[in-house]
Amino acid sequence: LIRTCCRRSAFKDMEKYNTDLKENVLPILNTICTRHQYYHMIRLAENPFVPVPMISGAARRMILLPEDTYDMQELEMILEHELVHAKKHDLVYKQAALITRIVFWFVPDVFRQEQDLDEWCETCCDIEMCGRSNSVWKKKQYFQVLVKRAQEIQEQEVNVCYALCGDMNAICRRMNRMKQYAMAVEEKRIRVIGSVLVSLALILLCGAGS
Repeated sequence: LIRTCCRRSAFKDMEKYNTDLKENVLPILNTICTRHQYYHMIRLAENPFVPVPMISGAARRMILLPEDTYDMQELEMILEHELVHAKKHDLVYKQAALITRIVFWFVPDVFRQEQDLDEWCETCCDIEMCGRSNSVWKKKQYFQVLVKRAQEIQEQEVNVCYALCGDMNAICRRMNRMKQYAMAVEEKRIRVIGSVLVSLALILLCGAGS
């Protein structure tokens, strides 16, 4: 509990250094919000002490970016990733998991379960970003940005937000889950096509027999 309170206090102190992003970034965010039909208020800010892009605030959402140089495509992908977390209410789940860990601190598995929740929320976000048939981003393009950002920073624990990426081990696990998801989707597609073909064959046979 003391450790968690110290981290929250440190994050609050860090927020004092937030500065609003330039106005030319807002049209990009508005385009992404329209694409995802997300119409809630969300603030954009830069912070020199933020190691990776992240979103904070379960109620008053804010996307925080490190003071860095981004090309427009990378910036759009980063903003969309964080917006997907907001759309899926992942911060609410994270806050609930944090409260659960504080209350049940004596349960050995509660911390591991919170970490699992973090990673699976990230995986769901990855699927939304590059795993759907209508996704804007390609898997290789998407994970290249994650790997690039992970190589530039060291893992930092922040319990009140979702960050773009963690360490390389976490990203590797997310990539493996994406591969498994793609294989499952392909297997499902093959089964559906096979079922349709078998059904058509049976209908033709029945028609020929009659």
